[in-house]
Amino acid sequence: MLAAELRLHGVRVRVLEKETEPVSFICIVALHIRSLDLMAMRGLLDRMREHGRQRPADCAPTSSPMTCPGSWPC
Repeated sequence: MLAAELRLHGVRVRVLEKETEPVSFICIVALHIRSLDLMAMRGLLDRMREHGRQRPADCAPTSSPMTCPGSWPC
């Protein structure tokens, strides 16, 4: 996201990937409010919400996924 924002402001960037192969899944437990703001400003938030899953309301951010109701895994 930082590389994309910098590029939008004319900064040349190069992203180096640590992994040699794509990962099969990504586990994001929560997003920071500023990240959500930036996604909304770029028109990406709705697309992210369409493809993501929302954490159950009774699953606290500090809870382990295994302790959340309905076994909320990554």
